[in-house]
Amino acid sequence: MFIAGIDGGGTSTKLEIRTAENRFVRRESFGAFNISAIGEAGFAARLREVLAACGDMADCAAICFGSAGISVGAAGEIIRRELADAGFAGRLVLRGDHEIALRGAIAGAGGILIAGTGSICCGVDGNGRFARVGGWGHLIDDGGSGYSVGRAVLNAAYRAMDGRGPKTALIHAAEKRLGMPLREAIPRIYAGGVAEIAGFGPLAAECAQAGDAVAREIAEDCARELALHVTAALARVPAGRLICVCSGGVFRSAYRRELFLKRIPEKRVQARFPEKPPVCGAVKTAALMNGQKDFEIREELPPGNTIN
Repeated sequence: MFIAGIDGGGTSTKLEIRTAENRFVRRESFGAFNISAIGEAGFAARLREVLAACGDMADCAAICFGSAGISVGAAGEIIRRELADAGFAGRLVLRGDHEIALRGAIAGAGGILIAGTGSICCGVDGNGRFARVGGWGHLIDDGGSGYSVGRAVLNAAYRAMDGRGPKTALIHAAEKRLGMPLREAIPRIYAGGVAEIAGFGPLAAECAQAGDAVAREIAEDCARELALHVTAALARVPAGRLICVCSGGVFRSAYRRELFLKRIPEKRVQARFPEKPPVCGAVKTAALMNGQKDFEIREELPPGNTIN
Protein backbone atom coordinates (compact mmCIF):
# COMPACT_ATOMS: atom_id res chain seq x y z
CA MET A 1 0.00 0.00 0.00
CA PHE A 2 1.14 3.56 -0.67
CA ILE A 3 0.22 7.13 0.25
CA ALA A 4 0.23 10.01 -2.22
CA GLY A 5 0.28 13.78 -1.98
CA ILE A 6 -0.34 16.28 -4.78
CA ASP A 7 0.56 19.96 -4.73
CA GLY A 8 -1.41 21.50 -7.59
CA GLY A 9 -0.29 24.98 -8.61
CA GLY A 10 -1.09 27.51 -11.28
CA THR A 11 1.95 26.59 -13.37
CA SER A 12 3.07 23.18 -12.12
CA THR A 13 1.94 20.09 -10.20
CA LYS A 14 4.06 18.03 -7.82
CA LEU A 15 3.34 14.41 -6.86
CA GLU A 16 5.06 12.52 -4.06
CA ILE A 17 4.51 8.86 -3.26
CA ARG A 18 5.57 7.09 -0.05
CA THR A 19 4.87 3.63 1.24
CA ALA A 20 2.52 3.24 4.18
CA GLU A 21 5.70 2.67 6.25
CA ASN A 22 6.92 6.16 5.21
CA ARG A 23 9.62 5.08 2.76
CA PHE A 24 10.14 7.51 -0.12
CA VAL A 25 9.14 6.07 -3.51
CA ARG A 26 9.36 9.00 -5.94
CA ARG A 27 8.48 12.59 -6.69
CA GLU A 28 7.33 13.78 -10.11
CA SER A 29 6.33 17.05 -11.76
CA PHE A 30 3.55 17.83 -14.24
CA GLY A 31 1.96 20.89 -15.81
CA ALA A 32 -0.60 23.34 -14.44
CA PHE A 33 -3.36 22.12 -12.13
CA ASN A 34 -5.56 25.22 -11.86
CA ILE A 35 -8.96 24.34 -13.31
CA SER A 36 -9.76 27.97 -14.10
CA ALA A 37 -6.64 28.16 -16.24
CA ILE A 38 -6.76 24.80 -18.06
CA GLY A 39 -10.53 24.17 -18.09
CA GLU A 40 -12.47 21.13 -16.90
CA ALA A 41 -11.32 18.89 -19.76
CA GLY A 42 -7.69 19.88 -19.23
CA PHE A 43 -8.05 19.37 -15.49
CA ALA A 44 -9.47 15.87 -15.96
CA ALA A 45 -6.66 15.03 -18.37
CA ARG A 46 -4.05 16.28 -15.88
CA LEU A 47 -5.63 14.14 -13.15
CA ARG A 48 -5.46 11.05 -15.33
CA GLU A 49 -1.80 11.80 -16.02
CA VAL A 50 -1.02 12.14 -12.29
CA LEU A 51 -3.02 9.04 -11.31
CA ALA A 52 -1.32 6.99 -14.01
CA ALA A 53 2.03 7.97 -12.52
CA CYS A 54 0.84 6.71 -9.13
CA GLY A 55 0.37 3.17 -10.40
CA ASP A 56 -2.46 0.89 -9.30
CA MET A 57 -4.81 3.17 -7.35
CA ALA A 58 -6.39 0.14 -5.70
CA ASP A 59 -3.16 0.00 -3.66
CA CYS A 60 -3.45 3.64 -2.53
CA ALA A 61 -4.43 3.88 1.13
CA ALA A 62 -4.85 7.66 1.13
CA ILE A 63 -4.33 10.60 -1.20
CA CYS A 64 -4.34 14.34 -0.54
CA PHE A 65 -4.83 17.00 -3.19
CA GLY A 66 -3.71 20.47 -2.18
CA SER A 67 -4.65 23.37 -4.44
CA ALA A 68 -6.42 26.72 -4.34
CA GLY A 69 -10.21 26.41 -4.46
CA ILE A 70 -10.10 22.64 -4.79
CA SER A 71 -12.84 21.83 -2.30
CA VAL A 72 -15.56 23.80 -4.08
CA GLY A 73 -17.08 23.72 -7.55
CA ALA A 74 -16.27 21.29 -10.32
CA ALA A 75 -12.71 20.43 -9.26
CA GLY A 76 -13.74 18.18 -6.37
CA GLU A 77 -16.38 16.43 -8.44
CA ILE A 78 -13.90 15.69 -11.23
CA ILE A 79 -11.32 14.39 -8.75
CA ARG A 80 -13.82 11.99 -7.19
CA ARG A 81 -14.96 10.76 -10.60
CA GLU A 82 -11.44 10.15 -11.91
CA LEU A 83 -10.41 8.40 -8.69
CA ALA A 84 -13.43 6.10 -8.88
CA ASP A 85 -12.64 5.30 -12.50
CA ALA A 86 -9.05 4.48 -11.49
CA GLY A 87 -10.22 1.99 -8.84
CA PHE A 88 -9.35 4.09 -5.79
CA ALA A 89 -11.11 3.05 -2.56
CA GLY A 90 -8.92 4.70 0.06
CA ARG A 91 -9.19 7.98 1.97
CA LEU A 92 -9.43 11.21 -0.03
CA VAL A 93 -8.43 14.60 1.40
CA LEU A 94 -8.94 17.94 -0.35
CA ARG A 95 -7.08 20.91 1.14
CA GLY A 96 -6.20 24.46 0.18
CA ASP A 97 -2.66 25.05 -1.03
CA HIS A 98 -1.93 27.16 2.06
CA GLU A 99 -2.91 24.28 4.35
CA ILE A 100 -0.53 21.74 2.83
CA ALA A 101 2.21 24.38 2.63
CA LEU A 102 1.83 25.06 6.35
CA ARG A 103 1.79 21.35 7.15
CA GLY A 104 4.95 20.81 5.10
CA ALA A 105 6.74 23.94 6.29
CA ILE A 106 6.74 23.45 10.06
CA ALA A 107 5.84 21.02 12.80
CA GLY A 108 3.88 22.61 15.64
CA ALA A 109 2.99 26.26 16.13
CA GLY A 110 3.90 28.78 13.47
CA GLY A 111 2.74 30.34 10.26
CA ILE A 112 3.42 30.51 6.57
CA LEU A 113 3.34 33.48 4.21
CA ILE A 114 2.95 32.46 0.60
CA ALA A 115 3.73 35.11 -1.98
CA GLY A 116 3.71 33.57 -5.41
CA THR A 117 1.26 34.45 -8.16
CA GLY A 118 -1.19 35.10 -5.30
CA SER A 119 -0.63 35.78 -1.61
CA ILE A 120 -1.93 34.38 1.67
CA CYS A 121 -0.76 34.02 5.27
CA CYS A 122 -1.97 31.43 7.75
CA GLY A 123 -0.82 30.19 11.09
CA VAL A 124 -1.60 27.97 14.03
CA ASP A 125 -0.73 28.39 17.70
CA GLY A 126 0.18 25.80 20.32
CA ASN A 127 -3.49 25.22 21.10
CA GLY A 128 -4.35 24.46 17.49
CA ARG A 129 -6.11 27.76 16.82
CA PHE A 130 -5.90 28.54 13.12
CA ALA A 131 -5.87 31.96 11.46
CA ARG A 132 -5.98 32.90 7.80
CA VAL A 133 -5.19 36.32 6.34
CA GLY A 134 -5.57 37.26 2.69
CA GLY A 135 -5.78 34.87 -0.23
CA TRP A 136 -9.06 36.27 -1.53
CA GLY A 137 -8.05 36.22 -5.18
CA HIS A 138 -6.44 38.55 -7.69
CA LEU A 139 -9.59 40.51 -8.53
CA ILE A 140 -10.07 41.88 -5.02
CA ASP A 141 -6.94 41.05 -3.01
CA ASP A 142 -3.57 39.24 -3.23
CA GLY A 143 -1.61 42.26 -2.02
CA GLY A 144 2.16 41.82 -2.38
CA SER A 145 1.73 38.89 -4.76
CA GLY A 146 3.52 38.40 -8.05
CA TYR A 147 0.31 39.31 -9.85
CA SER A 148 -0.28 42.54 -7.91
CA VAL A 149 3.33 43.65 -8.40
CA GLY A 150 3.27 42.71 -12.09
CA ARG A 151 0.09 44.69 -12.55
CA ALA A 152 1.64 47.69 -10.79
CA VAL A 153 4.69 47.44 -13.04
CA LEU A 154 2.57 47.44 -16.18
CA ASN A 155 0.32 50.20 -14.84
CA ALA A 156 3.33 52.43 -14.12
CA ALA A 157 4.88 51.68 -17.51
CA TYR A 158 1.72 52.49 -19.47
CA ARG A 159 1.03 55.61 -17.42
CA ALA A 160 4.56 56.84 -18.04
CA MET A 161 4.24 56.07 -21.74
CA ASP A 162 1.07 58.18 -21.86
CA GLY A 163 2.56 61.03 -19.85
CA ARG A 164 0.13 60.41 -16.97
CA GLY A 165 2.85 59.25 -14.62
CA PRO A 166 6.53 59.84 -13.86
CA LYS A 167 9.22 58.56 -16.19
CA THR A 168 10.43 55.09 -15.33
CA ALA A 169 12.86 52.46 -16.57
CA LEU A 170 10.00 49.98 -16.30
CA ILE A 171 8.95 50.88 -19.86
CA HIS A 172 12.20 49.59 -21.34
CA ALA A 173 12.29 46.60 -18.97
CA ALA A 174 8.74 45.58 -19.86
CA GLU A 175 9.35 45.98 -23.60
CA LYS A 176 12.55 43.93 -23.32
CA ARG A 177 10.63 41.14 -21.61
CA LEU A 178 7.85 41.29 -24.19
CA GLY A 179 10.13 41.63 -27.18
CA MET A 180 7.80 44.28 -28.58
CA PRO A 181 6.63 47.85 -27.90
CA LEU A 182 4.10 48.30 -25.12
CA ARG A 183 1.63 49.80 -27.58
CA GLU A 184 1.50 46.48 -29.42
CA ALA A 185 1.49 44.22 -26.38
CA ILE A 186 -2.06 44.53 -25.02
CA PRO A 187 -3.50 41.49 -26.88
CA ARG A 188 -0.67 39.28 -25.59
CA ILE A 189 -0.92 40.56 -22.01
CA TYR A 190 -4.67 40.11 -21.81
CA ALA A 191 -4.56 36.70 -23.49
CA GLY A 192 -1.91 35.54 -21.04
CA GLY A 193 -4.04 36.49 -18.05
CA VAL A 194 -2.88 36.27 -14.45
CA ALA A 195 0.26 34.22 -15.11
CA GLU A 196 1.44 36.57 -17.87
CA ILE A 197 0.96 39.66 -15.70
CA ALA A 198 2.67 38.04 -12.71
CA GLY A 199 5.69 37.47 -14.92
CA PHE A 200 6.38 41.22 -14.87
CA GLY A 201 6.66 41.27 -11.07
CA PRO A 202 10.45 40.68 -10.88
CA LEU A 203 11.04 43.83 -12.98
CA ALA A 204 10.14 45.98 -9.96
CA ALA A 205 13.07 44.67 -7.92
CA GLU A 206 15.45 44.74 -10.89
CA CYS A 207 14.72 48.36 -11.77
CA ALA A 208 14.56 49.44 -8.13
CA GLN A 209 18.05 48.08 -7.53
CA ALA A 210 19.22 50.03 -10.56
CA GLY A 211 17.92 53.24 -8.94
CA ASP A 212 14.46 53.68 -10.49
CA ALA A 213 12.24 55.58 -8.02
CA VAL A 214 8.94 54.32 -9.42
CA ALA A 215 10.07 50.69 -9.27
CA ARG A 216 11.34 51.15 -5.73
CA GLU A 217 7.95 52.48 -4.62
CA ILE A 218 6.27 49.41 -6.11
CA ALA A 219 8.75 47.06 -4.42
CA GLU A 220 8.30 48.80 -1.07
CA ASP A 221 4.52 48.66 -1.37
CA CYS A 222 4.82 44.90 -1.98
CA ALA A 223 6.90 44.56 1.21
CA ARG A 224 4.39 46.61 3.21
CA GLU A 225 1.47 44.49 2.02
CA LEU A 226 3.21 41.23 2.91
CA ALA A 227 4.23 42.54 6.32
CA LEU A 228 0.58 43.47 6.95
CA HIS A 229 -0.37 39.85 6.30
CA VAL A 230 2.02 38.72 9.02
CA THR A 231 1.09 41.33 11.63
CA ALA A 232 -2.62 40.62 11.09
CA ALA A 233 -2.01 36.89 11.54
CA LEU A 234 0.01 37.57 14.68
CA ALA A 235 -2.91 39.46 16.19
CA ARG A 236 -5.15 36.43 15.67
CA VAL A 237 -2.68 33.71 16.69
CA PRO A 238 -1.23 34.97 19.98
CA ALA A 239 2.06 33.29 20.70
CA GLY A 240 5.53 34.14 21.89
CA ARG A 241 7.99 34.24 19.02
CA LEU A 242 6.27 33.04 15.86
CA ILE A 243 8.15 31.10 13.21
CA CYS A 244 6.89 32.44 9.89
CA VAL A 245 7.94 30.50 6.83
CA CYS A 246 8.21 32.65 3.70
CA SER A 247 7.38 30.72 0.56
CA GLY A 248 6.75 31.55 -3.09
CA GLY A 249 8.45 33.22 -6.02
CA VAL A 250 8.38 36.74 -4.55
CA PHE A 251 10.90 35.66 -1.91
CA ARG A 252 13.40 34.36 -4.45
CA SER A 253 14.61 37.95 -4.74
CA ALA A 254 17.08 38.81 -1.95
CA TYR A 255 16.21 42.48 -2.44
CA ARG A 256 12.50 41.88 -1.84
CA ARG A 257 13.24 39.66 1.15
CA GLU A 258 15.30 42.46 2.68
CA LEU A 259 12.54 45.03 2.20
CA PHE A 260 10.03 42.67 3.78
CA LEU A 261 12.20 41.81 6.79
CA LYS A 262 12.62 45.48 7.64
CA ARG A 263 8.86 45.75 8.15
CA ILE A 264 8.06 42.81 10.38
CA PRO A 265 8.37 42.87 14.19
CA GLU A 266 11.66 41.00 14.72
CA LYS A 267 10.99 40.40 18.41
CA ARG A 268 7.91 38.37 17.56
CA VAL A 269 8.68 36.86 14.17
CA GLN A 270 11.48 34.63 12.96
CA ALA A 271 11.22 34.45 9.19
CA ARG A 272 12.73 31.52 7.34
CA PHE A 273 12.39 29.34 4.27
CA PRO A 274 10.29 26.13 4.26
CA GLU A 275 11.82 23.02 5.78
CA LYS A 276 9.94 20.91 3.26
CA PRO A 277 8.03 21.68 0.06
CA PRO A 278 4.21 21.82 0.08
CA VAL A 279 3.93 18.40 -1.56
CA CYS A 280 5.41 16.92 1.63
CA GLY A 281 2.60 18.58 3.54
CA ALA A 282 0.12 16.91 1.22
CA VAL A 283 1.64 13.47 1.87
CA LYS A 284 1.66 14.08 5.62
CA THR A 285 -1.98 15.20 5.53
CA ALA A 286 -2.96 12.03 3.68
CA ALA A 287 -1.11 9.91 6.24
CA LEU A 288 -2.76 11.69 9.15
CA MET A 289 -6.19 11.08 7.63
CA ASN A 290 -5.18 7.44 7.32
CA GLY A 291 -4.64 7.30 11.09
CA GLN A 292 -0.82 7.59 11.03
CA LYS A 293 -0.24 10.32 13.60
CA ASP A 294 3.55 9.98 13.77
CA PHE A 295 4.11 10.21 10.02
CA GLU A 296 6.95 12.78 9.89
CA ILE A 297 8.75 13.42 6.61
CA ARG A 298 12.48 13.98 7.02
CA GLU A 299 14.41 15.98 4.48
CA GLU A 300 17.62 17.97 4.78
CA LEU A 301 17.06 21.71 5.14
CA PRO A 302 18.26 23.83 2.22
CA PRO A 303 21.36 26.01 2.85
CA GLY A 304 20.56 29.37 4.41
CA ASN A 305 17.20 28.22 5.74
CA THR A 306 16.89 31.00 8.32
CA ILE A 307 16.57 34.51 6.89
CA ASN A 308 16.48 36.44 10.18
